[in-house]
Amino acid sequence: MDKPLRISFVLPEDSLSGGIRVLAIYAERLQQRGHTVTVVAQPPRCFGWRGRLQRWVKRGFKPAVKPRSYFDDIPVELRVLDTRRPVTNTDLPDADVVVATWWETAPWVADLSPSKGQKAYFVQDYGAPGQELDDLAETWKLPLRLISISSFISGLITEHAGRDADLITNGVDLDHFHADPRGKQPRPTIGMVYRNFKEKNAAMMLEALRLARQELSDLRVLGFGLRPPEHHEPELDHGEFIWNATDDQVIDRYRSCDAWLFATRREGFGLPILEAMACRTPVIATPAGAAPELLAPGGGYLVDHDDAAAMARRIVEIARMSDAGWRALSDTAHATATANHWDRATDRLEAVLRDTAAGRIMSSTNAVAVAHTPASPSPNSSTPQEAHAC
Repeated sequence: MDKPLRISFVLPEDSLSGGIRVLAIYAERLQQRGHTVTVVAQPPRCFGWRGRLQRWVKRGFKPAVKPRSYFDDIPVELRVLDTRRPVTNTDLPDADVVVATWWETAPWVADLSPSKGQKAYFVQDYGAPGQELDDLAETWKLPLRLISISSFISGLITEHAGRDADLITNGVDLDHFHADPRGKQPRPTIGMVYRNFKEKNAAMMLEALRLARQELSDLRVLGFGLRPPEHHEPELDHGEFIWNATDDQVIDRYRSCDAWLFATRREGFGLPILEAMACRTPVIATPAGAAPELLAPGGGYLVDHDDAAAMARRIVEIARMSDAGWRALSDTAHATATANHWDRATDRLEAVLRDTAAGRIMSSTNAVAVAHTPASPSPNSSTPQEAHAC
């Protein structure tokens, strides 16, 4: 039997971003497999005095509360630094492998003592605010084993750094995200995630919904997000949105829609695509992150970036589809999701971390891409968050 590993993950901060969620899932699953996992993170960013004053004027004074964390309810050691600063040797235990998880953490890990473990770099994203591609490419050239989550990210690494990366696509928790076979909703219903970041392109989805409503007067819109927009968005008034939704509320949203929208301009992967598909909801997406691979089997449609009219046409097409036609689309989406579960992804990450700890380099030809064919479900299964007021 293989010896358990001592694994450290170095996070930019403990936030509710999609990328941190992925790392929490891996940390918990690796710990369940007998490995010792330690997570080290900076504290969340804080608003400056001017930002706090604006927040108080807008929302009133509210006592500071500890932000929610994906690590709150899992048995993994989380060490949060007292200030925002680079992680150093004294912050980490000795380990077999240490993993950078964000472009700013990569040079920190590269500078660590060998006693902290063999070094890897888990690349999940690019193009976030303040994160220029040229700066990212420099971190990809550091002497760290590279792991990416989509063929798109792998391609960028090869193009800009001249290196290969082990490809480990994200999974979906099939115990958590699932739905029984169903037909179309009695009233045409479309879902979306609202994010304030420009690159998430909520404006395109809202415009597509406005255009679709011209032909579908009874169109219902369900959505969720971390927080409402800073400025009034009239189109949101036509929808039913939950802010800071619970997991159960998110799943209920996915299960209650005829289609899910995903319009981001730049994305590392796009977990909502798999989550919606696991809940038997087809997806209409732009070709960002893993969307091209995930939708290739036919569980939804790709539309061009910023083409709200094309997205609206697909919304109308799905809304007017026969029940039998929609069920076929739904079944294909579900089959893609069940082929990409977290146990499969964790198997691959565990193998890569073992090879890294042993000083071995795995051939890029062994990289695992998105599974396009149905597989037996597991018997068991993006950018840092905005600043907090301190």
